[in-house]
Amino acid sequence: MRLGTALRNNDQRYIHFSETSTIFKKAGGGQNYSHGGSSPQEMMIPVLEVNVARGSAQKEPVSVQLMTAKRKVVGLSISLEFYQTEAISDSITKAQYALYFEDKHGVRISNENTYYADSTAGASSERFTNFAFEFVNRNYETNEDIYLVIKNEETKVELDRVDFVIDNPFAGGFGFDI
Repeated sequence: MRLGTALRNNDQRYIHFSETSTIFKKAGGGQNYSHGGSSPQEMMIPVLEVNVARGSAQKEPVSVQLMTAKRKVVGLSISLEFYQTEAISDSITKAQYALYFEDKHGVRISNENTYYADSTAGASSERFTNFAFEFVNRNYETNEDIYLVIKNEETKVELDRVDFVIDNPFAGGFGFDI
């Protein structure tokens, strides 16, 4: 049979398969049975060709995560603890992250810290880092939603966006400025 007929294309090669049932006897109990009348779909074995460059491996940037459980900002500053999830290795590369706060409209409301995630320390206790955030002195709504943004500076992709609430009734002044 022409392969193109079975695959419904213009392939000019031929395939061969048995058309009848044949029983092959061997020593031992029972009979070995090979059925005939096979369709090309039952007889063909797909072959995949995979090319891999020698010595190459998929490397991923290390990630970081917020470890501080507190999700409420009461003043105009807050200190947060971050953790580099893995040590830098052959398959995990170092990364640089921008850390800052935004309001619900995407307006930046704090300073930006840069986290250089490049620790090779095997002990997880050695991969913690603290950062201080200072907020813009403006009027905030009571329990206003704000977001901590963790963004990879090389790829510009957000790694995480963590919900926080800011409750600072004394920010923005009272209008008594002289």
